[in-house]
Amino acid sequence: MSLSVSRGAAALLTAAAVAGGTLLTAAPASAAPRPTHVAKTTTAACTVTAAERTADLDQLAALQNRLRGHKPTAAERTAYRSAIAELVTTMLDRKMPAAARKAKLTELRSLGLRLLVAQTPEERTAIRTEIDALVLQLDALRLTPAEWSELRDEVIALTRALFGIPTDAELTAIGEELTVLAPRLLCTVEG
Repeated sequence: MSLSVSRGAAALLTAAAVAGGTLLTAAPASAAPRPTHVAKTTTAACTVTAAERTADLDQLAALQNRLRGHKPTAAERTAYRSAIAELVTTMLDRKMPAAARKAKLTELRSLGLRLLVAQTPEERTAIRTEIDALVLQLDALRLTPAEWSELRDEVIALTRALFGIPTDAELTAIGEELTVLAPRLLCTVEG
């Protein structure tokens, strides 16, 4: 569970407590305390052996570990950053090789310097025209929204792999396993 989700859950619980406090003052009859002599009705109708309970608890721990993921090492984080940089470079290289991009940027810088030392207005106008053409070529190299979306999906896949974050399908499967397991954990242990 991420930190933002934890904070969101804490904020939701706080809001519910505040709202509950106002509801308690607004309707005291509905919020009357329960009598202490009423026994809890949580007696389980099923029983399990100690070995089954141990297996259930092991399964619960395994499910919790799958949800928790793992903390990457420094080497894994470095490899992660390198992989993302490689994805961006690959995406940019689809439009123009890195050497050509570097040559265009170098040419743009040299034109900027030539513009500073140009003597006549005609010369400056010609240099500005060349600069505008280069800027248009470099603008065409920018990633489109579809390419950004593709890049985002690949980064999400890398992040899930690095941190061990389950996919939506895996979360659904874990939830189904927990719904099957939860009633068994309420059973009483025999022997």
